[in-house]
Amino acid sequence: MVVIKEGNVKVLLCSILCTLILASALAAHAGTGDQMLVRIFGNPDELPRGLDVTGFKRFEWVDAIIDASTYAYLVSQGYSMEILVEHIEEHDRMILGVYHGLQVVMDSLASIAINHPGIARLDTLPYTTYQNRPLVVLKISDNVGTEEDEPEVFFFAMHHAREWPTVNIILFAADTLTSGYGSDAHITEVVDSRQIWLMPVVNADGYFYSYDQNHGWWRKNRRFFPQYGTYGVDPNRNYGGSYDGSPIGEWGSTVGATSRNPDEDVYAGPEPVSEEEIKAVNQMVKDHDFVFTVSYHTYGEMVMWPWGYSNNLHVPDDALISDIGQEMASRITQQDGSGTYDYFQSAGPGLYPTSGSTNDWVYGYTYYHKGSNLLPFTVEACDEFHPNQGVLDQVMRENFDGMIYLCDVADSVKNLLVPYVLPPIVAPLDTISPPDFDIVWTQRNPLANAELYELQELSGLTVVMDSAEDGTGL
Repeated sequence: MVVIKEGNVKVLLCSILCTLILASALAAHAGTGDQMLVRIFGNPDELPRGLDVTGFKRFEWVDAIIDASTYAYLVSQGYSMEILVEHIEEHDRMILGVYHGLQVVMDSLASIAINHPGIARLDTLPYTTYQNRPLVVLKISDNVGTEEDEPEVFFFAMHHAREWPTVNIILFAADTLTSGYGSDAHITEVVDSRQIWLMPVVNADGYFYSYDQNHGWWRKNRRFFPQYGTYGVDPNRNYGGSYDGSPIGEWGSTVGATSRNPDEDVYAGPEPVSEEEIKAVNQMVKDHDFVFTVSYHTYGEMVMWPWGYSNNLHVPDDALISDIGQEMASRITQQDGSGTYDYFQSAGPGLYPTSGSTNDWVYGYTYYHKGSNLLPFTVEACDEFHPNQGVLDQVMRENFDGMIYLCDVADSVKNLLVPYVLPPIVAPLDTISPPDFDIVWTQRNPLANAELYELQELSGLTVVMDSAEDGTGL
């Protein structure tokens, strides 16, 4: 039982009510006018919910996309702000050539596979988007056509349609790994001893709409909901929850920056894993024994790991994942050269919690349900919305250093990961009188090397029917 004093209840209720009022006010002031990018100063976990956040820095600021009406409202509420980009679509038209249209991305992947058939293979996953676009993944390894007993890593990007630099980060890695094979000793060693999977575009429909059709502010996918007259689910809120038994870690929990409202930019979808793009990523995780997964986003220059739904709870591998995350971050230099990426748990101090995210599902599903183990990370690359060519080149190179580090240590980390011992599968029990039982069971994850299982015999079963079920007392 938790006892809360009356004064604390009032404070809690006031906080919740104020948040709801402010979120409703933001929704009321949101329009369809020209979008601007603003910086709102303050601790991110204390700033208003309902903002379309593009980036943040712990304890200091949040960048968000809003229209003029919302800007005026926030100013009237006393928020300290700075306009970073006054007209997003106009700004993006000036840098379109820096990035790649969706077809160019697909052609680049196909070209890499054709030109390097011994080490690169392009696979089409068994899912297509709502606008009938394929979802593809590039495998890089020696003996690429064979599934070898080598450590596997999975790097993927473009959950959120406007995060264009993430596509370039993955394409740069694909090109560097294949072009350097045979001439660069380090790259050759990595390709020969690892199986590397690269997926530059998870949200193909959203990316096409955002980049090719010049709606640079768009975040979600492009699934249409005719009953609401709205488009899109946030792919990074549609994963199946944390699997650790925590209610606030479940999909759809509206803790922090998650919504069940289809109009919101962080809409979690009608049900967990409702989106084809997320089904594709899920299938990759289910079909492979990855040591690491890394989901690339923008922006904020940081490396993060689960849990993302709470800063008071930690994953069982917290010490190991923290060490690896810190080491990875230390190899990625910031854009201004002043230091390296920050690193922390996704819902750490100064951050806002989320549910239905990639990291939480990948870790929770693999550990608690699959009975194996891996370490998932999210990288928030860049320190700005859509950097220019010179900055982007540096961002790609620096993040490649983080990728190579994970590839280097995948073998040793794999040996450190201890699988969770899942309860065995017990065959249905038959009964005779006097009662005899044949207990037949099979291990679900033999690699966990369970030393023993405890068989508990229960007795004295009683069934009590309450008034809701027996129809009385209603």
